[in-house]
Amino acid sequence: MQEFFEDRKDSVETSRGISGLFVFWLILSIIWFVAGIAAFIASLVCFALNGSFTDKTVGFLVAALFGPFYWIYFIFNSKYCTRYPRQEEF
Repeated sequence: MQEFFEDRKDSVETSRGISGLFVFWLILSIIWFVAGIAAFIASLVCFALNGSFTDKTVGFLVAALFGPFYWIYFIFNSKYCTRYPRQEEF
């Protein structure tokens, strides 16, 4: 009888591990989805800013196809998505 309860205890601990893993993947998926949506919106905003059309198109395609990896492109391409220079009034 005691073996039955020990086996039951092991199965409860295993199911807790699975639910913890599920929560981890759920949170990771939500972060991935939100970062992908933010990347797509940022790539659309960058069409209105200064930069070459090729860089803008590549940025849009990276955001649309690879989601969060867009931020790597955004960080390492210094000519992409730059603002117009500020004009001083004299």
